[in-house]
Amino acid sequence: MTKPLHRILVIFGLFLIINFTANAKSELSFKQNLVIEADGLNNLFSDVGSGSLYIHGADVDEISVEATIRSKKYSNIEELEEAFNEKMVLTLEDNGSKAILKSL
Repeated sequence: MTKPLHRILVIFGLFLIINFTANAKSELSFKQNLVIEADGLNNLFSDVGSGSLYIHGADVDEISVEATIRSKKYSNIEELEEAFNEKMVLTLEDNGSKAILKSL
């Protein structure tokens, strides 16, 4: 391979690497916290979609939920929060003797 052609290929390859790196979106995340009083509650019902759910039982006065919302689809945190508020549901409600957690 001749040196000028080799240089052109190297420059083109570097251009592709820089271009792909610049267009790659990093993961964005934010937290949502929900709390209700546990007095009189005997059960917890959860209706959840995708993601991970960790439940820790304890004898406490309140039920608290900390959700971390993550995505690589959005360019900035404001877009992610707006999409979450428009398209998703995250609620924790007292319904008689049970707490209902919805994450859809």
